[in-house]
Amino acid sequence: LVALARAAVALASQPTVGGEAQQALRHLVTAVASAADRLDATAAKDAGAACAALRELCAARGARASLGSALAPLLRACGALSRVAAPSAKAPAAESLASAEAMPAALSVCLEALKVGGDALGAEAMAALKANLWNLCRYPKLDEPILPPGVRWDAVVQGRLRLLLHSAISARPAGADEPDAASYTALAEIAGPHACLDFMMLLFIVRRSGDTAGLTKNARRALRKRRASGASEDMGGEELAALTAADEAADGIVDGALGILRSVDVVCRYHCFGSFLQTLCSLTLGLRRMRLGDTEQCPSTCWGLQLVPEALLMGLGAERVVAVLELGLQMAARFLSEHGLPADLDEL
Repeated sequence: LVALARAAVALASQPTVGGEAQQALRHLVTAVASAADRLDATAAKDAGAACAALRELCAARGARASLGSALAPLLRACGALSRVAAPSAKAPAAESLASAEAMPAALSVCLEALKVGGDALGAEAMAALKANLWNLCRYPKLDEPILPPGVRWDAVVQGRLRLLLHSAISARPAGADEPDAASYTALAEIAGPHACLDFMMLLFIVRRSGDTAGLTKNARRALRKRRASGASEDMGGEELAALTAADEAADGIVDGALGILRSVDVVCRYHCFGSFLQTLCSLTLGLRRMRLGDTEQCPSTCWGLQLVPEALLMGLGAERVVAVLELGLQMAARFLSEHGLPADLDEL
C-alpha cells in the first residue's frame, strides 16, 4: 500500500502529467484504493503512512495541475483509509473541532484532493464521494475521554460532514456543469436529511447567490448616484431593469431551495426547516464577527453544534453572507406563507 502511494507521488511530481502518464497516475491511485479496501484494524500504521503520501500527491498536483481522472479513486482510497487510520490521542479544543486543522488524516487528504481536483466535480467523483461520505465523517471515532467537556460525538460528525460538503460543493469554482436542486437532494439522502438537508439548502443558495448579489448591488449603486446628484428618487429604466432582474433571479433561487425542502416527508420537512433557521442564526453570528473584526474562531451556538464551517464564512465574505441571509429569510417567509405551522408541531 505505502509503496504504491509513494509511486503515485513520484509520478505526480513530474513536471508534466498528461495523456498516458495521467492514466498511469489514475491506475496507481486505483491500486492504492484497492489495497486500502483490504486493510484491517491492525494496519493503522500503514494507513497513516499512506495518508501522508497521498497528501504529498495532492500537494504535487496542486502545484502543477489538477488531479483530473485520479480524483475519484483518490476519494475512494480516503474512504477506505478512514476506517483504519488511528485517531489522534490529543484532545482537540472545542472551538476548533469543525476546523480543517482538526480533521482526521484521511478526511484531511480528501479535503486537499477536492481543492486540486479540478473545476467540476464529475459524475464519477461525485459517486465516489457519495459512497464514502459517512466513512469519512464517522471514522476514526474519538473516545469520550478525548472529547472536550460538553462536546458530543454527533457534534463532531456534524462538523466533519458540513466541512466536507462545503469543500465538495460551495468551495469549488463555478463551472458549466452546475448541479441542479435534485443533485443536492440526492446527496442529502445519502448523508441523511435530518443531518444535512438544511445545510444543502444553504449551499444551494450560496452557489447561486453570486449573480443575484451583483445585480442588486448595481441597482442600489445606481440609486445612490441618483440621490447624490439631487435627481428624483423615482427609478429610471436602467435601475428598474436591474432590480427586476435581481428579483427574478432571487425568486428562482428561493424556488429551488424550497424544492429541496419539499422533497422530504412532512415530519422531516419541519425538522429540517427548524434546522435551517438555526443554520441561518449561525451564519448571522459569523457575519457579526466579521463586522466587528473579531479574528477568533466563530463561537458554537447555544445548541452545541457549529452549523456553518469557518471556511465557508471566510470564503464568502461579509457582503455575500448578507446576500445569502436575505435569500434564506425570503425562503423561510415563503415556506411559512405557503405551509404555515401545524397545530401539533411539538408532536411531530
